[in-house]
Amino acid sequence: MLLLAHAASTWMLAGLIWTIQIVQYPLFGSVGADRFAEYHRRHMLRISLIVVPLMLAEAVTGGWLLLL
Repeated sequence: MLLLAHAASTWMLAGLIWTIQIVQYPLFGSVGADRFAEYHRRHMLRISLIVVPLMLAEAVTGGWLLLL
């Protein structure tokens, strides 16, 4: 079960990374220099709500597997 939880969090992060690379980052160029800083700040805040819990889950399960 632990290995499954670790694999799931890893695959979710991998999927999220590819989504960001293919969908989100190319859209940065559409924002314009005058609005980019605010757009990027909002992107970082919102994506963190998804990334941080997944990274914590991956780190905890990975550490636990390492101890076992």
